[in-house]
Amino acid sequence: MYPKSDIPKASTPLSATFPESAKKAARALWARFNRIAVLAWLPLMAIPLLIMRLLAPFYLIRLQRLHENRLGNLAGEPDLYLADRHQSGSVPAGIDLFYLAGGKVANQQLLKMWKRKLHITPWARPLAQANRLIPGWEKHEGPTAYPDGYKRKTLLIGPFIQFKEQEIARGEQCLRNIVGDRKGRIVCVFNRDSSYLDQHEPHRSWTYHDFRDSNVERYVPAMEWLAKKDYLVFRMGAAVQSPLPKNLHENIIDYATLHRSDFMDIILIARCFFSIVTTSGPASLGNTFRKPLAYANAAPFLTTTIFKSNPNELVIPKLYYSELDGRFLSIAEIVESGAARFSNTQEYINAGITLVQNDETDILNLTEEIESVLAGTRSFSADEKESQRRFWIAAGLDPDVAEAYPQPSPSFLKRHQDILFG
Repeated sequence: MYPKSDIPKASTPLSATFPESAKKAARALWARFNRIAVLAWLPLMAIPLLIMRLLAPFYLIRLQRLHENRLGNLAGEPDLYLADRHQSGSVPAGIDLFYLAGGKVANQQLLKMWKRKLHITPWARPLAQANRLIPGWEKHEGPTAYPDGYKRKTLLIGPFIQFKEQEIARGEQCLRNIVGDRKGRIVCVFNRDSSYLDQHEPHRSWTYHDFRDSNVERYVPAMEWLAKKDYLVFRMGAAVQSPLPKNLHENIIDYATLHRSDFMDIILIARCFFSIVTTSGPASLGNTFRKPLAYANAAPFLTTTIFKSNPNELVIPKLYYSELDGRFLSIAEIVESGAARFSNTQEYINAGITLVQNDETDILNLTEEIESVLAGTRSFSADEKESQRRFWIAAGLDPDVAEAYPQPSPSFLKRHQDILFG
């Protein structure tokens, strides 16, 4: 029987040190400050706003916010925007101006590279705020969302950002400083825990995301397997709860703990052979550079149906255990209950559902599968492809449409077929 475990418990978040009343008061004060700031800017924006409105029939100026404080948004939003422009062909006369939302930048190197492709200017923010006070403002707003099907389509073109020659040279030197003379393809490994958001924005409580967390030690056997095949395995993360265990293979680099920088985060993702990720911001970064992804501990269950940047991507979700029934739930039961798209820890608690992390065997099998497929040493059998179709049918999705999604790992489906298919 697959071992039952609890939803990963994060250490007490830094946000817990702030009383809830103080956080509410701070948010109210910030909202009031923003309202006052808009009124203060309005006289200064009157002439630019008038010019923008008068030019609209001939030259459309759109204003679009860039959410720079979360890696998934910072990586994904500009990527989808540029894909939209690429696929639209003829673009109407005009310009799209971007502005930052005002949070802490998730990755300075990534923002620097987007600035080479987008028109990002600070005065677009007060202009956008003033624009929303006057009827007809919607015409001057850039797109804020894209249909799921559109996302899947656009992620198969690109990438849209490149490094400068001096950045490539700097990246090579930094890599030599980390690994010395060792050679090998790079594999990046991300597991999610609560550390990043707790440190990045400590004034907020992020416990509603805890259901997505996982234990990095369960990834170690997969890292060791890759390292023995001469891959350079980088444990990634802008902030992590704990270092990797000691005495691992020399090709396993605890980059997140010992070497991490914004610059090298982007270099490593751009250079990697593939990444092992979960459903969080780093997956979007992999999408941006069109790198193959292997999703472990995917949650919510069907989140990965909107992401794909390579034809060979695989996914293994967490298992769902019903505390009320005392058993694991099948795919159909998860979907019918609505839990397949729960996005808040409290929703799982209210439904009496515990998410069970993938164990070492599942993650190792996933790693072996995607490595062998990408290396050209394996292709899935007819029976394995049929099991993937059964998965999508059980999930209530058209398996032909689902070919555009990362596919469930055949080894995972076989190992847990009694649970998943009921």
